[in-house]
Amino acid sequence: MGRILARIALVAAICLPVMARAAPVVNLLTDGDFSQVAPFTINGGWENTTTNNAVIPGWTVSPVGNVDVVNNLYWQQVPGTTNSIDMNGWVPGSISQTFATTAGAKYAGSFYLSANPGADGQTTSLAVSAGSYNNTFTFVPTNTSTKMGWQLEGFSFTAGLGSTTTLMFTSLLPSGTAGPTIANVIVSAPEPSMGLMLGTGLVSFFGIRRRFAK
Repeated sequence: MGRILARIALVAAICLPVMARAAPVVNLLTDGDFSQVAPFTINGGWENTTTNNAVIPGWTVSPVGNVDVVNNLYWQQVPGTTNSIDMNGWVPGSISQTFATTAGAKYAGSFYLSANPGADGQTTSLAVSAGSYNNTFTFVPTNTSTKMGWQLEGFSFTAGLGSTTTLMFTSLLPSGTAGPTIANVIVSAPEPSMGLMLGTGLVSFFGIRRRFAK
């Protein structure tokens, strides 16, 4: 028994430092940070998806509304990014993206939330849905264009039947051109649990020991 415990301790000593170095998050979305929008040429920092024909790669804008793509000439962006989305263009809008998932698998998502400072303190609300998930997020604008007050939000969902899932963001502010804003959207498959990784390491270790013992 003592030898077995010693071997388990050895495997833990080998595996735990490796597990502590988390692998980089792989974003399952196309252009989750909205950086692939064509360079802006008008409006001094923003373009509308209807009147300016701004196209956001990978994302679909609902035809019954529109949104603005805003860059860092207009307001402060999330560090490491250059663009964000005002979910109220000329009217409230909705954007979505369909991406590959495995039925029944669990996924984690995150995004940054703020609001157009022009909302003048009016609470802005945003609906987010994906697979089994549906929730509302709110932001009360006390921000300015130089201090947007971006807050990180998270969600998780279980993929339904089929091979794809649609993530959707919808402004719930019924009117006006200053709405909730989103940036740096990420969806990723959860990492294996530490127990699973340690168990896999133990199986591999003892398998190797048995081969050498023969």
